[in-house]
Amino acid sequence: MYEEAEIIDSLLKAIENEANSEKIPEFNGNPFRGSFNNSFNNSFNKDIMMMKEKKDLKSPFCGVNSLYMVKGEIKDLTTIDFSHDMPVLVDTLNYTEGEPTRNPVNVHGLDSAWCTMFESGETTFACDIPTMHPDVLEFFWGKPETQTSTVNGESWEGNKYDRNVKQIKVGFGILSGDGTKMFIVQEADVIASNVFESGSTTPHLVRVTGSVNADNFVFLEKKEVVEP
Repeated sequence: MYEEAEIIDSLLKAIENEANSEKIPEFNGNPFRGSFNNSFNNSFNKDIMMMKEKKDLKSPFCGVNSLYMVKGEIKDLTTIDFSHDMPVLVDTLNYTEGEPTRNPVNVHGLDSAWCTMFESGETTFACDIPTMHPDVLEFFWGKPETQTSTVNGESWEGNKYDRNVKQIKVGFGILSGDGTKMFIVQEADVIASNVFESGSTTPHLVRVTGSVNADNFVFLEKKEVVEP
């Protein structure tokens, strides 16, 4: 009898120990607050909270190699065929996204703003092109009339352009100094004017100014050619 009771007691203790080993441990903290002291959170936070260092974010767009232009809006970004590689005077190319206008909304009884609303600033574009080449002049002023003249007994010939302000729509791309990156603007309204100034240091200029209408901007990077 004594042996049977001892066996039954051992079995009951074994069952109790097994049940206790499967019991979910009590959690005295906030059940909705995450903890970093478990394997799931440690791996999860490692994936989403990894700080990107400066060297990982380095991709500078330095210098200007070329300003490509095409008359009309660039409608299809998958295939772009620019018509002119414009010769731009150094340090005259300017693309500026204007500062947004801040409009605080106030209500009676409160000193601080109820909310703040912003309006996008105007984006402008400008450059100076030091050439009187007929292809450039026609690009901005349209097709000319052929003109021949006799000046002080000598024969001259050239083209006559309508000087009235001609607003045209263009798309353009700015190629980086190393030729590996390009900034694309699909649509801008521009006008051109002839400028003669500082004649001893600066040639005649076609000065281009305008406003960007595109709702987006595009940065491209040249793909490396993989040798077969």
